[in-house]
Amino acid sequence: MEENSLGGSKYLLLIVDEASGCMKGFCLRAKSESEDCIKTYIMKVQKQFGKKVKFVRHDGAREFATNSLKDFYEDEGIEQQTTVPYAHQTNGTAERAIRTIVTIGRSMLHHAKLDKRFWAEAAMTAIYVKNRLPPSRV
Repeated sequence: MEENSLGGSKYLLLIVDEASGCMKGFCLRAKSESEDCIKTYIMKVQKQFGKKVKFVRHDGAREFATNSLKDFYEDEGIEQQTTVPYAHQTNGTAERAIRTIVTIGRSMLHHAKLDKRFWAEAAMTAIYVKNRLPPSRV
């Protein structure tokens, strides 16, 4: 984001479950934090629902393609799918979700006349609200 959040975060990691459309957001100070967030999220989902994550799709950014993450995916039997770099349309589900969350968050900040440093709180609130709406796809 353009400005650090109140908590010092600079990045938003958004994970979208393609099966349910449910989203999970993580506010990060550094991109390197994304690896632990992804691992924690996958383990939590697998324990809560008793189902294995079958694949992870990402844009091939360095923080998503570490050797440690590759080993984790292999150990968990998760297929890693990498989309074409710099072609956001090939990762449409995630890109659309990011755009939606950022738009809703900015609208909330503008309407409430809040400073940009509240972006993380606005994004997490947008995710919370969006997860409680019925899915638009059938």
